[in-house]
Amino acid sequence: MGNETPIDDPILDPFRDLKASPRTGLGIAEGAIVIRRALALGAELERLVCTPCHAAALADVLPPGLPVRVLPKASLARLVGYPFHRGCLATVRVPGEDTLPEPVRAQWRRQSELTLVVGSRLADPVNVGAIVRSAAALGATGCLFDARCANPFERRAVRASMGHVFAGTTWPVAELEPVLEMLRHDVGATVYASSPNPGGRSVARVTWSSKRVLCFGHEGEGLPSPLLDLADERVFVPMVGGVDSLNVAATAAIVLYAVSTG
Repeated sequence: MGNETPIDDPILDPFRDLKASPRTGLGIAEGAIVIRRALALGAELERLVCTPCHAAALADVLPPGLPVRVLPKASLARLVGYPFHRGCLATVRVPGEDTLPEPVRAQWRRQSELTLVVGSRLADPVNVGAIVRSAAALGATGCLFDARCANPFERRAVRASMGHVFAGTTWPVAELEPVLEMLRHDVGATVYASSPNPGGRSVARVTWSSKRVLCFGHEGEGLPSPLLDLADERVFVPMVGGVDSLNVAATAAIVLYAVSTG
């Protein structure tokens, strides 16, 4: 893996003073578990920085020719700008904004069963990542997040998803309205809008269509009106004890479970 790298090496620039990454076609994976899962899912690593012990531990899975730089733990923390204990970081090539490819749309048209998760205005990357992880665990076909959501490939979202954002089933899109129109009219999907308040049908009483799109919005404000107007049905999670709402990631997991068992 080579000797320790000077901290000013330009190849380390994507990791320098690491904050929320912009939508530039690169995601950030941190930690050996997430990096291993990304590779197992077929993701393309662009570069890696790690401590000496992690360099040895990951040697069996890293592709030939991958640019790898090695730093001691203290230098790695200084590079990223915060106390960092996971020992390794990688940049991963991911879809850019509004890159839902036509082959994917064509595949959805052919499928007899489809479950898509849609997020709008979800500002917390941890919620975005947790939704992707629940979608993977409960058999969803894919996830779409609009430009008002946190970047699903930002490092905190990636970490919360445990690397499942790299499965090739998560897409950022600029605007959801035309995508939902396409899903309804071209793919034949039913659009369900999650509501934080009773005003539709309880998820326990919904008869789910074979092709379904599950939409989730901001915890306080819910989905914007244009998306609500596109929905075929509004659904809610019934609650007791005066609780008026759930964390959106928890709500998504409950709705996905209801779909998977319905």
